[in-house]
Amino acid sequence: MYDDFIFGEGDRAENSRAFVWDVTLTGADKNKVTERASEIESNPPRPGSVNVHNDSEVWKAESPSLGTGDTEALAKLFRNHMLGGATMPPSWFADGGDVNRANGEAMAEPTFKILAMRQRYIIYMLHEIATFVIRQYYTATLGQEPDRTIEADVFKSKVVMPEMTAKDISRYAAALQQVVVAVNLAITQGIITEETGLSVIASIADRLGVEIDPATELENVKTEIAQKAKDQAKADTFNAFDGADDDNADEAANEKTADKELTDDAE
Repeated sequence: MYDDFIFGEGDRAENSRAFVWDVTLTGADKNKVTERASEIESNPPRPGSVNVHNDSEVWKAESPSLGTGDTEALAKLFRNHMLGGATMPPSWFADGGDVNRANGEAMAEPTFKILAMRQRYIIYMLHEIATFVIRQYYTATLGQEPDRTIEADVFKSKVVMPEMTAKDISRYAAALQQVVVAVNLAITQGIITEETGLSVIASIADRLGVEIDPATELENVKTEIAQKAKDQAKADTFNAFDGADDDNADEAANEKTADKELTDDAE
């Protein structure tokens, strides 16, 4: 219906530019009118030409009066109903009326949710295909179906899609800094555990496209800190004394002093 409406408006716009010459002959009978009409049709006036006639002829250009009416309002009504059903904002279809950046972002949010839902469906399809291919390879190689409890990696294929929109990460970056400071303070005060605090940080990092497993990350951090401490101890120039060498050195010094005193006494 919308297509027919638009094509009809195009036809009306084209017809509205057309015109005909209305020629009135004064005191002419039917034969004279027919003869004069044949003359005009055989040699109609060209654009910019001059038409000369006597006072018995009256020439007048007649054009159709095809009012546009509420064409724009009707077209907008049609379009908005269709776009609403397709969850598309009007600003995406050259409707620039009363649209600014804030309004455009707010109107686009439902659209991106629908597109994200469709994207997840496609990801699910590709994940199933990838899992099937890996299963077939596993079966052809080992001659048996993989066990989900043992060969879990076979069923962990991951499909990564590009982001549909360029995120404004400046807000998330500022929020991440504030969250890290708040979490560090809460852990210092003993209000929350390290794993819970890292979970809070992970929720903000996920907005930046970084996935963090709190339990695994904490384990890796502890291992890394211990390794750094060992490396630092090896690189230190002044190592801490364990006391054993000091006692032996003092004992040797005392024995040397005693021997010297005995030697002096003997002399």
